[in-house]
Amino acid sequence: MSLLSNFPSYDAVIKGAARTFARYPFALLSAIFATIVTVMLVEQPQPENHQLLERLQLTGALGIAFFVALVHFAEKMRWRKQANLALQFGGLVLLLVYYLTLPEDVFDAYIDVVRFLLLAIGLHFLVAVLPYVADKQVQGFWQYNKSLFLRFLTAALYSGVLYVGLTIALAAADHLFNMDVPSERYFQMWLITVGIFNTWVFLAGVPVDLHRLSDDYAYPKGLKVFTQYILLSLVALYFVILIAYEAKIIIEWNWPKGWVSHLVLWYSVVGILSALLLHPLKEQSGNRWIQAFTTWFYRLLIPLVILLFLAIMRRISDYGITENRYFVLAMAIGLGIAVLYFIISRKKDIRIIPGILCILAFLSALGPWSAFSISLSDQQGRLEGMMIRYNILVDGTIQKTQEKIPLEDRRQLSSIVSYLNDWHGPDSFSGWIEDSILTSLDTMTGLTQDIEITRLMGFEWVGRFRELETGRYFSAKRRSSEAFDITGYQQQVGFYIGDAEEVISVSGVPGAMKFDREQRLLSIRLGVGESRDSLVEISLSKAIDEFVDYDEVTLEAARLTFSGECEIFEARVVCYQISGWHRDGALSSGYIQGDLLLRLK
Repeated sequence: MSLLSNFPSYDAVIKGAARTFARYPFALLSAIFATIVTVMLVEQPQPENHQLLERLQLTGALGIAFFVALVHFAEKMRWRKQANLALQFGGLVLLLVYYLTLPEDVFDAYIDVVRFLLLAIGLHFLVAVLPYVADKQVQGFWQYNKSLFLRFLTAALYSGVLYVGLTIALAAADHLFNMDVPSERYFQMWLITVGIFNTWVFLAGVPVDLHRLSDDYAYPKGLKVFTQYILLSLVALYFVILIAYEAKIIIEWNWPKGWVSHLVLWYSVVGILSALLLHPLKEQSGNRWIQAFTTWFYRLLIPLVILLFLAIMRRISDYGITENRYFVLAMAIGLGIAVLYFIISRKKDIRIIPGILCILAFLSALGPWSAFSISLSDQQGRLEGMMIRYNILVDGTIQKTQEKIPLEDRRQLSSIVSYLNDWHGPDSFSGWIEDSILTSLDTMTGLTQDIEITRLMGFEWVGRFRELETGRYFSAKRRSSEAFDITGYQQQVGFYIGDAEEVISVSGVPGAMKFDREQRLLSIRLGVGESRDSLVEISLSKAIDEFVDYDEVTLEAARLTFSGECEIFEARVVCYQISGWHRDGALSSGYIQGDLLLRLK
């Protein structure tokens, strides 16, 4: 009986949920609103008003963390309830402004989705730091964020158990009673569990009196064990790898590889997280090693921060600024500021960490200094310079060039065109292309737009460079949407030829196709035996000599169509793709896929 008495009654649960709603009305309404909109989109992925729903979805999702931050700030400042609600209404106005600035189709380019993610990250860090901006008690700040972290884990556990239980129940009902439950119901149930139940449970456990946290010195033993024996072990391992790599760079006097940026950042994240989690213990007796760890950790970060700057600046020097490189550079700057602060400052206020991350997220998302504005301007400048060099840009308008552009420069031009289209859309070319052409580009999607723009420049789009020990990869594809003429041919056979012979059958007559890589010869035989009367040989040498200049290229069907004949039949091969690996002109492997058209004589 005593055990059951520890569980809250249904009445207590309902009253607790009501108190949570009264404390966070706008945050919970945002969660409910965003969840309902997302469920509607899952139910019908492309309704007539799907673009409106997508804009509402992003706006509602941002409101959850935003309103929580405002509530906690007002409570920490001891504002009255009326002032607290007024502040949240002000936040509602800002969300409305955000909604009005969204384009009609937010998923048309990467930029608005990434901006949403940056704002979401910034708002979550705002929740962590805003209530304690004016508070000198760092202990309260630490306990506040510890409670948020533990509450997040608790809510995730409850939500996970609830979802698994509901899923099993729904699946059982489906199979036992033949209910024919649509598959999307499981995803919608997950959305409701995470969007509404999880948010409600999380907020229900946030401490009500934020001022009393400054007097709370409790520290979970499990958290110390996790940090001391797991996180710090990872810090030591990463540090050894990175220092060894830095020594390799100095000995070989070679530029660092681009991917080392990610390793340095992850090392920094794990190390700083360890220092933050252990912060309350560093002044206690017997834990002086924690203070020593914190001091030396930031000092040992100095060479790694330099390594990070060298790696990202090399990439920017070679290829210019893009959003991804901007983010790495911004993180490097933020990390550099944090390292200098903890080395030089006597205060060593841990609030600076989420503060820096919050500011970086907002600066990267909004304004002329944002990742999107800086990257667009830089890549447009690089593209303009290359177009002028090859006489593509004449009197401010893109025209077909008559010059032969080297493969590497065609690749760079194609890469910039693809970047601008993916991130900023065809409007990023508006200063160079006529409005009528831009309108036609808007009707195309993805790679088709890239190919059309490079055609306007006078060359075929070139895919990303790829090379292995076996040689360099090339691929020529036919436009999948383009039809080809089969008039006059009696048979159509699909084929795929790799290193082995492909067996085919035409009107019950056995046959075979084979590709000789050394001679670049495609042979088609009908019947059995070795008579040349039934053999057609088609040379692909000239075509492959042209295709190997491209990593990936999409062409019209006519350029991938080849014909031949013998005494018995005529053959036309319409390739869908010719791909392979080559080194010094020789094919080490390859395959051909397409359609074989036959006319018997």
